[in-house]
Amino acid sequence: MGDCHEMSQPTVSRCVRSVSVKIADLAVEYITFPQPAEGEVAMQQFSLIAGMPGVIGWPGSAHDARIFNESQLCQRLQGGHYRGFLLGDNGYPCRSYLLTPFLSPRSDKERNYNFSHIRTRNTIERAFGVLKRRFAVLSIPMRIALETSKKAIIACAVLHNIAVLYRVPFDDFVAMVPDDPPLIPVQDPRNNVQGGHARREQIVHNFF
Repeated sequence: MGDCHEMSQPTVSRCVRSVSVKIADLAVEYITFPQPAEGEVAMQQFSLIAGMPGVIGWPGSAHDARIFNESQLCQRLQGGHYRGFLLGDNGYPCRSYLLTPFLSPRSDKERNYNFSHIRTRNTIERAFGVLKRRFAVLSIPMRIALETSKKAIIACAVLHNIAVLYRVPFDDFVAMVPDDPPLIPVQDPRNNVQGGHARREQIVHNFF
């Protein structure tokens, strides 16, 4: 951009930072976490997916559980401020609010749960694919300061949600979700693993 408009790199960086910050400030309006009532509807949809045919697999890629542990959302869930559940692959520990698949399902109920888990997780994997397709900068390392990078990522999400809200045309795109590499379950000493497993067993019993 600097070459095209005869602007210096520092000037371009300042413009990117300024615009990204302004757009990212709109996140409270355009990016929201589902409310409890919406979470209950999602839970019903999650259980219904088990009735669809398919093959059990491990789509997506391993995520950094440490980032989640340090997030405000994790603290909010730990504090019981939200009644819903998050879904994660086996790169995360199983918790009462973070459901992971069974590594070795032993019953039809557990296999149905795994299949629903995979189908539901694929939704967000496809969403990430669409977001990267709309904003190619999200697919490559950003050559800007870390704080600016974070604002730019949020700004892209805000702009994407605005585009969806106003139905801005976008080429149909289906993200190809790669298979997971073999994962070693995370051992987190701060995690109530037994509580997470008990919660998962309860959900399998009630919904599958």
